[in-house]
Amino acid sequence: MQRNRPPSSAGDRHRRGSARFATTCALLFCAMSLLVGWDAGSLTLPRALLWITLSAVVLTILLPPRVTAGPGWLTVTSPWREHTVCTDALVAARHQDDTNNCHLS
Repeated sequence: MQRNRPPSSAGDRHRRGSARFATTCALLFCAMSLLVGWDAGSLTLPRALLWITLSAVVLTILLPPRVTAGPGWLTVTSPWREHTVCTDALVAARHQDDTNNCHLS
């Protein structure tokens, strides 16, 4: 007798590449800002900490949200919050041509 397992959740297949791109941009920003400060002779510990903090902010802004879906639900997780939508009561999903927004009703 075989047991029925619940289907596993699915995630965004492009998120890993987008997260890698965001990390690369933040690291390049950090390296370039520290290098320019060091070359100008104005790099101090407080300034270095400021550039590192700003690089972390850049990473947080550029990092894409994690989107996962399963049977009857869709979850979007960002650094600040998690939002879950029950898709059982979903009636329609419309895509507008002029934007990339999808309207659910």
